[in-house]
Amino acid sequence: MLHAIIMAGGSGTRFWPKSRRDRPKQLLRLFGDATMLQQTVTRIEPLVPRERVVIVTGADQAEATRAQLPELPPENIVAEPCPRDTAACVGLAAWIVRRKDPLGTMIVMPADHVIEPAAVFLATVRAASSVIENDPTALITFGIKPTRPETGYGYIERGELLETREGIAVNRVVQFREKPDRATAESFVAAGNLPGTRGSSSGKPGPSWMSWSGTGPSSPPPWPGSALRSAAPRNARSSRWNIPAWSAPRSTRP
Repeated sequence: MLHAIIMAGGSGTRFWPKSRRDRPKQLLRLFGDATMLQQTVTRIEPLVPRERVVIVTGADQAEATRAQLPELPPENIVAEPCPRDTAACVGLAAWIVRRKDPLGTMIVMPADHVIEPAAVFLATVRAASSVIENDPTALITFGIKPTRPETGYGYIERGELLETREGIAVNRVVQFREKPDRATAESFVAAGNLPGTRGSSSGKPGPSWMSWSGTGPSSPPPWPGSALRSAAPRNARSSRWNIPAWSAPRSTRP
């Protein structure tokens, strides 16, 4: 079964004074009538029922998060006592999912993205899940074609095309290129084979992912032993403020 992990921490500085430590941007109504967190849950709901959605947030935001998502089981909102960034968040989530469903698959998503069209996002998730079911050692990271060079984002160097599912290209990942300078970012966009990191990843909650996060018996990232791949939708658009950088050895969480 597919489980959704939504990373919903933050310090509330991006939209200060509207956002605060106990009310970071994912708890705000910035687009439409729902908050970004509520939209994230709704976006994945066609594939993941709410009883399999886990929110990992901070102690300062836990109460407000529960108030916005009263339909989630209380135990599905996990409050970290102190922030430890993306890697620890993913490791905790992998442990939770593996305890409940040892054969399950998990998708990890930030809570503060605007993604359009949602149908393309869901097709990408289905394609990633299908790849993982065929190869449980695979870890999938989602990429998106950049429209302009950015020095504050990470990039994925895309390798050979492995397959195409539901119109979604699945490529082997050569390496991550994290927060380049302006000239390098411009060359990445011109090259056309380095999509930006979208902050979402999918895989089995097994030893390789837990090892990568530093919660397993060893801490090095799982490649090259595991099959790290990228799934890049061709016509999706994502607006992003705080992008988790899925690159080794350091990650940051929104």
